Amino acid sequence: MYKTNFIGLLACQQSVALFAQLLKLVFMASYLVLSTNVLGVDDYGFVVVVVGMAAVVSQFVGVGSGVANIRDASKDASLFSEAWGTSLARYMFSGIFLAVGYSVCSCFIFSAGQSFIVYFFIAVSELVLFPLCASAAYGIMGFGLIRTSLMVQVFPSILKIISLSIFVIVLGRLSIEEYILSMVFSGLVSVVACFYIALRVLPKPRYPGIGRILNVKSDFLYPLSGVTNHLSWEGVKPLVLMASGAAESGLFGAASRIVGSAAMPLNSIIQSQAYRLFSYGRELNFQHQKFFKEYALAFSVYGLICILLFWLIKSYWAIVLGLGFEEAGLIISILSLSLPVYFLRQIIGAVLTVTNNVICRVLVDVLSGLVCLGGAWWLIPTKGAIGGALAIILSEVFWLLVVFLMRKSIFDFRIP
Repeated sequence: MYKTNFIGLLACQQSVALFAQLLKLVFMASYLVLSTNVLGVDDYGFVVVVVGMAAVVSQFVGVGSGVANIRDASKDASLFSEAWGTSLARYMFSGIFLAVGYSVCSCFIFSAGQSFIVYFFIAVSELVLFPLCASAAYGIMGFGLIRTSLMVQVFPSILKIISLSIFVIVLGRLSIEEYILSMVFSGLVSVVACFYIALRVLPKPRYPGIGRILNVKSDFLYPLSGVTNHLSWEGVKPLVLMASGAAESGLFGAASRIVGSAAMPLNSIIQSQAYRLFSYGRELNFQHQKFFKEYALAFSVYGLICILLFWLIKSYWAIVLGLGFEEAGLIISILSLSLPVYFLRQIIGAVLTVTNNVICRVLVDVLSGLVCLGGAWWLIPTKGAIGGALAIILSEVFWLLVVFLMRKSIFDFRIP
């Protein structure tokens, strides 16, 4: 039965969200460690850049229909079948279109001597298969089955490490091509698993006409917000690769993945509250303020704890990640200094995204992203991966400072 007691429902979701993300974190950490040891710092540096840029492009897969699905279903349960059908169609068609375009563009952008098939398989994995898994999870969440959705989101991480482990056992040390094939294989199995569950618990999707698929309207703002939100962290990676080489790129890529994993509990809680936030309406009100106050202090303290922990264990990362990653501990420790500000940015950004103020978040994200890229362009040639970490810290502080100084005008802004 469709669940309508939003607040009561979501109050019990947070422990499930944290447990699901803890599982996901364990599997992602295992996948990262296995990847760095199997590929080595140079090959990993190339892969993490190409996959990272594909992750940015993947924000446009579905053209925001996953978030729009939750928004529409939170207003009226009868809209669900059409919203999910629209979401599936957009995810499929936009994913294929973006995968082809990304494959072609990557051959010209990245001068690493890799064949078209490498870029194509990365694009299929990151822009078609795993986004389809996300569309299934969004559909389940849009129907109010949030705990099920959170657990479904763990499947791709589990299957990634299983697939890579099988390839390593059978083939030993992997080439880039073999590593990418393991990604595609895990993506295919993940799609089957996610949709098997989705189609069992959800009503049948109502497939829309081509006009409804193309009529995205303001839905486009959601992926745009996602892209700008990732602009700093992902945009620095190719700059490190081009300015300092694959080894420095591998160091920075591993460091950003590890520090980024510390944000997963925050992101999972925000995601579990999306239904609740949309139910508050598009106008900012005291309920949005209450949401911010509930989480701001707790996650700022959590960020400080993460900084302390990363600095205490920085000497052990070289052992865990393998040969060539001796400097990773220092980069991780420096990058962790951005976490408290990053957490505040995500909480404020979540409130802006679900209200009429999403364009404000996009604009401030773009400004901070440009500050990050400018700082990276200046610092990376002399400081390498450490320069990239310093540029990210600069951009996070800049974002929070802009929001604080312009808080009245930002929160009064409305989409026409």
